[in-house]
Amino acid sequence: MYARRFQEGYVRRIVDDHIDRHLGDLPSLMLYGPRGVGKTTTATRRATTVRRLNRAKQRGALAANPALICDDRPPVLIDDWHRVPRVWDTVLHNSTMPEPDGPFLLTGTPHTAI
Repeated sequence: MYARRFQEGYVRRIVDDHIDRHLGDLPSLMLYGPRGVGKTTTATRRATTVRRLNRAKQRGALAANPALICDDRPPVLIDDWHRVPRVWDTVLHNSTMPEPDGPFLLTGTPHTAI
């Protein structure tokens, strides 16, 4: 019964307050942790555009042109960014611009991130 109630709704996490506090101030945020802890779910609640790089079509488009993320409506979630490592360079470069396009939210896991 408990597992079923747990799955029915979003369980707010401590990190939610930190993300809400800093998302408007920072050009990018990374949610990094083990699989299955809610990184994507947490980030999706704040994203206008979601790029899921575990999907071949989206991964292929960004592999060919990572700068596409700069044209997306922010905040932009790049889920499983490590599948197209050049996306990291694009976000980093964009984040150092005087007026960055973000904010960007990136998700990654310890065994797959750079």
